Amino acid sequence: MRHAATVTGYWLVGGLWVVTALLCLPAHAASATDDLTVDLPRRIAAYVETVREDPTRVDARLALGRLYLTIEAFDRATEQYEAVLEIGPDEGAAAHHGLGLAHAGSNRFDDAIREYQLSISLDSERPLVHATLGSAYGHLHRYDAAVEAYRSALALEPGDAMVRHQLGVVLDKGGGADEALAQQQAAVEIMPSLALAHRELGSLHSAAGRWDDARDAYRQALALDPDLTQAIYGLAQIAMRTGDADRARELMEQFQEARKRSEEIGDLIGAAQRASERTERAAILANVGRLRLQQGSYDRARQAYAKASALDDTLAVASSGLGIALTMLGEYGAAETAQRAALDVDPAMARAYAGLGLNAFRSGRSADALAHYRRATGLDPQLFDAHMRIGELLRERQAYDEAALAYAAAGRADPDSPDAFHYLGLCRALGDQHQAALRAYARTLELDPARAETHFLAAEVHRKLGNGSEAVESYERALELAPDYANASHGLAVLYATHMDDPARALEHALQASALEPEDPRDHNTLALIYYRLGRFPEAETAIRRALELNPNSPAYREGLQRVLKAAGQ
Repeated sequence: MRHAATVTGYWLVGGLWVVTALLCLPAHAASATDDLTVDLPRRIAAYVETVREDPTRVDARLALGRLYLTIEAFDRATEQYEAVLEIGPDEGAAAHHGLGLAHAGSNRFDDAIREYQLSISLDSERPLVHATLGSAYGHLHRYDAAVEAYRSALALEPGDAMVRHQLGVVLDKGGGADEALAQQQAAVEIMPSLALAHRELGSLHSAAGRWDDARDAYRQALALDPDLTQAIYGLAQIAMRTGDADRARELMEQFQEARKRSEEIGDLIGAAQRASERTERAAILANVGRLRLQQGSYDRARQAYAKASALDDTLAVASSGLGIALTMLGEYGAAETAQRAALDVDPAMARAYAGLGLNAFRSGRSADALAHYRRATGLDPQLFDAHMRIGELLRERQAYDEAALAYAAAGRADPDSPDAFHYLGLCRALGDQHQAALRAYARTLELDPARAETHFLAAEVHRKLGNGSEAVESYERALELAPDYANASHGLAVLYATHMDDPARALEHALQASALEPEDPRDHNTLALIYYRLGRFPEAETAIRRALELNPNSPAYREGLQRVLKAAGQ
């Protein structure tokens, strides 16, 4: 179990050096991740133009090579670094390092090692060149050489958490579990957010039978990065070995689902690496971004889409997807720029307008959001999410008839969506179109019979229409599905107290509602009314005073208190 987890982690982490090592290369950006911005295609184009005008501009070629590495255009990066070497020896160390990264990105690790060694021969004071050399040795299972290279990196930069983590991995491969543990512990002390190191700690503790420590480390790894599927597997193995078979079974089911998602991403990444054409690679990376969005991994989606749009700036779906990822990360200005870039390529792209709508919605510009979503649905009536968002925006404005039209359109776009019909029913009910509301709720419950809220809302409509038996049936069904549904208990209390003229049954449900929501003044007011009808005035006074405590500004509650006091002869 431990070795399976470690091997998977090692190969995944090894690839990170192609990005991490960009920190060493001369460039203005702070990091490789910072390079994956919405203006990346423009920056690449600017450097290309600079090099075209003056082929001897070494600084521009190094910066361009760095950006090509960032988007995994390794062949183009190689061209730039080779050109730097042809121009002269001044930046030889940086150029050989860049060539090594390009070779490593293409899985040519022997070639990468040769270039790293040439870089070190020209400048041995660059710690991440030693670290990338260690990574290349590790990929070739030359663990002793990898350990030596990582130690050289740490001699120059002792505080590099990622290097300590990688050193720990190769030490463990060579049988040095104790020192491996020390290196991983040092890594998390330096960088507590390094999920991979926490996972390796879990693996090392588990191998030594330190189950509590292993469990804590795996949980910390997953809290930092839910995509670390081997940490789930590690927890399952701990549960099995400590006699908790039920928990082990549950965790293995989670692992199988997570592994399926991970393998789908992995297959696409592999296909992208094998793709010979940039446009083909861009399309594959856009699919990676789409899956990352679906999984809620917004920053990783941003990175995949940014690479795709830089590889092919005519791929509108990549720019639009980048905009969605940036919106979800709260980078609203950059998101707008990305969606506009998509529309520059395809002015009739409905999803780009929907993306602008989402961006405006999340940044609090509801009028702009509504306009963008309407433009999107005008271009593509099948955009379910856009119709739903239009309905939500109109419902917030209490424009219930218009909102109902939007939800009806959503229902046509996706006839199997219970949400569309649920909210259609709600808007029809709020617009006093009760029969239409009941028809929409009936369709909702055909699609999702266990939706307690819809049963409750249908009961409310039946109660307003005087359909007592139907209302009781719907309220009770809501409570069967959700026993703690206070609104349903309150609805039954009102129904029995009024339409059904059964104050004893009403009291039972009113007490249940007030117990479930003790801070809701409405429940206490209803309870007071029922006690009043039963002639139990002291209890009625207690209940109405509680309602007034919770809502002291209610004229109705003050009037109710006076009525109770008068009936009690006070």
